[in-house]
Amino acid sequence: MTHVVVDTNVLVVANGSSSQADDDCEVAAANRLQEILRSKVVVVDTEYLAIVEYSKNASWAGGPGVGDLFFKVLTDNIANPLRVSRIDIGASQEEIDMLIPNRLLDFDSDDRKWIALYLEASAESIVNATDSDWSARKSDLVAEGINVLELCANCLIKRRATGV
Repeated sequence: MTHVVVDTNVLVVANGSSSQADDDCEVAAANRLQEILRSKVVVVDTEYLAIVEYSKNASWAGGPGVGDLFFKVLTDNIANPLRVSRIDIGASQEEIDMLIPNRLLDFDSDDRKWIALYLEASAESIVNATDSDWSARKSDLVAEGINVLELCANCLIKRRATGV
């Protein structure tokens, strides 16, 4: 099965909790998370940095939103390698940064774990909804062989145009 990395903003958008996302973006994020749960392996780290970040933005109870449901299914299946791949990227920013190509070391520190997970897992993509950093750095990411799936290009355009 194909491995994917999911940026936290996708869960937030799927839960309807992002002021940057329009209705179409929320539907796209919710649909993508459901598709990932059906047919992909989610990549997280062995030190639970991703899980901790997700937990700040999603409910352990699994509802009411699709992002919450994704988080619950992910944590319920944390030991199931058919659903979740746990990759060692280290516990500190310094360890994570050792896995990152030099041209991306100035990338947002919160997002560098997603890059490290993608590279270490040889994932298919990093899934993004509304974080404009990914599209702003597309040429650098592509040059390093990193594929980012942009779910909400219209929201990114609006966000850049308004400066929000």
